[in-house]
Amino acid sequence: VTGVQTCALPICFPVTIDAPIFKNISNFVYSVVDAYISLYSIDPSGLKFKGSWLNLYDVHSYQDLHHHHSSVISGCFYIVSDGNKDLMFQSPQHFFQSDLVKTKELNVNNCNNVFYESFPGRCVVFPSYLMHRTLPATSKRISLSFNVGY
Repeated sequence: VTGVQTCALPICFPVTIDAPIFKNISNFVYSVVDAYISLYSIDPSGLKFKGSWLNLYDVHSYQDLHHHHSSVISGCFYIVSDGNKDLMFQSPQHFFQSDLVKTKELNVNNCNNVFYESFPGRCVVFPSYLMHRTLPATSKRISLSFNVGY
C-alpha cells in the first residue's frame, strides 16, 4: 500500500466553519454554496451546514472513493495544495450503464472520471451523492470540507 487513509485520527478532525479563524474562508464558502443553490434551483428553506472538518494530508496520503450521506451538498476549500489534478469525481453512469458509449473524444460531459486541480483558494461544491476521492498527495495538502443538508 502506497498511501494512508487520511481520515484516521488525528489528521482529519471536526472544526466549526464559523470559527473566527475561518472567517474569510467561511464567507467565501457561503457565497459559493449560495451560488450553487441558485444555479440548481434548490429550495434553501431549512438548509444548514451539518458539519465541517479539516483534512491534513501528508505526502502519499489520500482519501478512498466515497460519497456523503445525510446531506445534499458537499464541498471542499483548499487552504494549502500544490495544484495537482488530485480530486476525482466518478460519473454515476458508471454504475447504471450496461454498454459503453463510443465517443469521438473524451471530455467532462462524457467520461467516467473527472479530475480537478486542488489549488489554494479553490472551493469545489458538488451533490453529496457523487462518488469522489483524492489521489495520493505529492506534497502537504490542507483542506476544509463541509456538508450542507436539511
